Amino acid sequence: MTDKLTYEELEKRVKELEVETLKQKQSGDRSRLIFEKANDAILYFDSEGILLDMNRSAADMFGYIPEETIGKKLKDFDNLEPEEFQKIVEIFDIAISGRQIPMLELDLFPIFGTPYIVEASARLTRKDGEIQGLSVFVRDITARKEAEEALRESEEKFRAIFNNAYDEILYVDENGVFLDVNKRVEDIFGWKREECIGKNFMEFNVLDEEGIQENAKLISDLMEGKPGRVIEVGAFHKDGSPITIEVSASLMKKNDRLQGIVNIIRDVTKRKRLEADLISSNENLNMARSAAIMGLAKLAEYRDKSTGSHLERIREYVKVIAEALQNIPKYESYITSEYIEDIYVSSILHDIGKVSTPDSILMKPGKLTNDEFEQIKDHTIIGGDALAAADVEIRGRSFLTLGREIAYFHHEKWSGKGYPKGLKGEEIPLCARIVALADVYDALTSIRPYKEAFTHDEAKKIIASETGYHFAPDIVKAFLENEDKFEQIRSRLQNGM
Repeated sequence: MTDKLTYEELEKRVKELEVETLKQKQSGDRSRLIFEKANDAILYFDSEGILLDMNRSAADMFGYIPEETIGKKLKDFDNLEPEEFQKIVEIFDIAISGRQIPMLELDLFPIFGTPYIVEASARLTRKDGEIQGLSVFVRDITARKEAEEALRESEEKFRAIFNNAYDEILYVDENGVFLDVNKRVEDIFGWKREECIGKNFMEFNVLDEEGIQENAKLISDLMEGKPGRVIEVGAFHKDGSPITIEVSASLMKKNDRLQGIVNIIRDVTKRKRLEADLISSNENLNMARSAAIMGLAKLAEYRDKSTGSHLERIREYVKVIAEALQNIPKYESYITSEYIEDIYVSSILHDIGKVSTPDSILMKPGKLTNDEFEQIKDHTIIGGDALAAADVEIRGRSFLTLGREIAYFHHEKWSGKGYPKGLKGEEIPLCARIVALADVYDALTSIRPYKEAFTHDEAKKIIASETGYHFAPDIVKAFLENEDKFEQIRSRLQNGM
């Protein structure tokens, strides 16, 4: 047996969590730097259309101060005409339905300054197959659109813009033979202008197989009179190195007769690498966070080997209940995918305060005395206080915020007869109400020094009998409707498998 941990030892362990949190913050800072330095505007929305974050480029483009817009719904932005806004709404609907998200071209009206023409692309953010929200990338293409218009209106202007454009411009005939290219062809593909003129585009093998098909479809659509669009395809430099490019095209006609096809190409390889780095950094941060929480939570279990995979079972039970409650109108706007992820990882901190409970009480095979029971109840305050102290060091609401609420209140009862505060009904935080049932179910169906394990059916009857007294009625209902999932989890993880 080990001796009771002193408060100083507990404080030391909490400090270790703070160090881990700092490491996570440093990783997060790298992601933040990429996010803030991006030239394109980047906005993160949740699946309800609520803005979660925006970078400085977005603030400059829209004319908003980020602090004044975070938390607002998409409909609260008034930078778009009604027709343009409807396009954005359709993008959200398309994204959530799982269909391919198209590139949008929009007229944007900032709070001050002149209007922009922008391209907006979007990407679903998922975790474990679940939609977390939508990342929206917005690029100012005003100059490019003006260039395209100039190309159509004036051959003289066409030549000036053609030679000085930032993007590469390829002018080919209907068979793909180069009529002209600007100087950017060498910067992007490595080919000199004189190497290209008079040769067919396909001779250079600059597009990968999928890119060839996408480009052919783009040209085919234009020939059929469909509106132009931007495609993103894989390509190759002259030296064989892979790159990623964006391609848009327009038909050049005179007296309704096709003169050629203008392709405008932009190298987006660096942007794609930044996006990949950002996604990788976020994934690493989430993995580090989960590992830190599990390491800390195991402190409360390491003395009692009989609990087996208690923490692993608890978080699975909690996830089942939370996902069931998400379908109830009362909770659908509160229990988001992010909430489910946070309660999944934070629920295992519920008994962290037991690191201060003496072995003689924690593993006593018989019934506790009144004094012993009063002493063990202190683990809710000790654990909650420790997590609250660590949470202060993290800006905003973090995973420790839920962990703190769970540690404090998972022994409260719906009737108000629980501890430590005697909270009643919905005074008890939802996360603690969920963990309360999961914890009791696991205690009933597990072997403890003072009892044998109950069967699933026995545990179910006990929990059902406590509806409205120990447990919230809707939590019990969610449990009963998903009892088969509980039994499967218990069977799979009962022996620490």
